[in-house]
Formats: sequence, structure tokens, C-alpha cells
Amino acid sequence: SEIGDSIIGKTVDLQDMSQMTKYEFKKPVKIAGVIIDDAVSDDSQTAMYGYSTIYVSDTISEELMTEMMAGASTAELIFGGTRVKSEYDRAVYRSSKVPEGQAYIFEDETYYYKDAKADGQPVGIRAKNRFFESKLDLTVGKVLTANNIRELLGISKSEYDMFYNCIFISKADFDKLFDKGYYQISAFMKNETDSQNTVAALKQEGFTALALKDSLTDMTGGFDFVIQLISYGRLLLELIILFFIAYAVIRLIMRSRNSYYSTLRILGATRANTSTILRVELIIMMLLAYAVDIAFVVLVRTGRLHIPQIEKMLYFLNISDYVALGLLLLAMSLLIANGYSRKIFTKSAMKAFRGEV
Repeated sequence: SEIGDSIIGKTVDLQDMSQMTKYEFKKPVKIAGVIIDDAVSDDSQTAMYGYSTIYVSDTISEELMTEMMAGASTAELIFGGTRVKSEYDRAVYRSSKVPEGQAYIFEDETYYYKDAKADGQPVGIRAKNRFFESKLDLTVGKVLTANNIRELLGISKSEYDMFYNCIFISKADFDKLFDKGYYQISAFMKNETDSQNTVAALKQEGFTALALKDSLTDMTGGFDFVIQLISYGRLLLELIILFFIAYAVIRLIMRSRNSYYSTLRILGATRANTSTILRVELIIMMLLAYAVDIAFVVLVRTGRLHIPQIEKMLYFLNISDYVALGLLLLAMSLLIANGYSRKIFTKSAMKAFRGEV
């Protein structure tokens, strides 16, 4: 946003950062415009990690995708019947200088052929990744040496030793080998609670969809069930602790009303009368507190109060959760009312009046 129009029209290299070794993929592109997105500019995560978005043509996008698929594939090269497998390092590269149907191999690879004569001999490629397997049969067009690699491919002599058991092929052949279309996309939702609905909608459109939370990777050595059980146990323990804390707090508040209810007893109120008054009072207090909480939730959910942390938590609550909370508070109020009423009438009126309940 500060540079503005000064960079429009300039040519820069679009580079695949996943290939920082050996033959780096670079594509010269011209900057046609700059999009200023306030939502992205204000995102602290974007600023922190340096995320950015660029828009390119479909042709360049497909070229980058093919390059990425090549980097994610293992390749088996077949020189004169000898199979050379590449498990970790990339073995197949493309170059506009290589004719279609041919492969440029390195001098060390000629020893796989009889009398080290590789020109015009067959060379095969078998590529495999998580999405597909492909194969390609070519013929050796040129043999690369430290002296001719710059002339043939434009690669410096100092980089020659970096290409061990590698070959170069044309862009057309490279696309035949690795350009098999798009196999995976990521869909981001504004509201995480819509994940299941989004998955269902994508499946209805014919896609194979999976919510990230349902993607299970066994990184715990088979103890997933134990960890899940511990998580549920911890949650249950926390709920029990919160229940008793709330119970104790409300009970302490009620003890401050000893003189009031003891006076009712002295004036002749029965246990049933006192219990009824207690229940009514506690239920009214509970409903008022509950109404205040619900009003706060509504203000946050409707955007009138902007508290991001609470907004995210409220996404995962629905009507049934609020109903359950109300029933839990009602049960707690009735338990406290019954217990408190019983204790008032188990002691003398004067002891209850002095706060010994």
C-alpha cells in the first residue's frame, strides 16, 4: 500500500520456494496491479507470518501446480534396463531447451548403457505420488557434461555436481508426466460450526470431502482412546468442580438471610411456607441472572458487542446448550432451597437467627 503504483509494470521472478536446491523453478511475471484488502492488512496473523496472496493466469497456476506435483513425487528412472529409484531427491526436471520426446541425461548415467553409448537409446520414467502413478518412455537426446551444460540448458558449470541421477525433459513431456489436474483443495469457513453442513454440500456436488477435525492421524502410538477418555474425564471433573463452587457461593449468600427466614419461623411460618418462599426467591434470582446472561449472549451473537474470544466460543453453543444450562441452574436452586429449609427447621429458631445454620 505504501509502494503503490511504483511497482506496477515491473517484471519479477515468480519462484517455487519448495525447490531451493538444484534447479530452481522461476517464472518471470509482470505486476499488473495491487489489491489493497483492509481485512487482510488488519489481520495480525497475516502480518506475523508474512502470508500474502498473488493472482496469476490459469496457465501459470497450472505450471506451478505441476511443478509442485513433481517435487512431491518419487521417480524411478530406467537407463538401458537398469532401474534407478529416487526416494527423497527430485530426479525429473523440465527445460524449454529439451525437444519433446527426448531426455537429456548426465554423463555418469551413460554407464548404464552398453559401451556407455546412450545417444538415441531408450530412457523410461515412472513417477508416483499420493494421488497418481504415471510413466513415460523417451529417448536420450543429449548427454550433459560439465563443459556443455551451460550451452545446452543454461545451467552454470558449478551446479553440475548437484544433479546426481537426474534427467531433463521438455515441458510437454513434463506435463504428460505430472499434470493430472487438481486433486485437493482447502475450503475455509467463517463459522467453524458449519463444517458438517459444508462437507455435506460438497459431497452432494460430487466431491470427496473431509472435515479437518474428522481427519485422524495416529501420532499417539495407538493411545487415541485413552487420551480421549482422559479428556472426557477431565471435562467431567471440571464441570463437577464448577457446580460445587457455584453451589457453595449461593449457599453462603443464603446464609446471610438467616435472620429473615428465622423471623418468619418465629412468626409462625411452617416449613412448607418457608420452603415455598425460598424456592420462589431463588428461582426469581436465577431467572434474572439467566436473563442477563442470555441478553449478553444475544448482544455478542448479533455483533452489537464485539468480543472475538467470546464470539468464537459461542459459535459452538446451540439452543439445547442454553436449555440445559437453564435446567441445571433450576435444579441447583431447588436443591439449595430444600437443603437450606431443612437445616433451618433442624435447629431452634434462635440458633437459626444467630446464623448457626
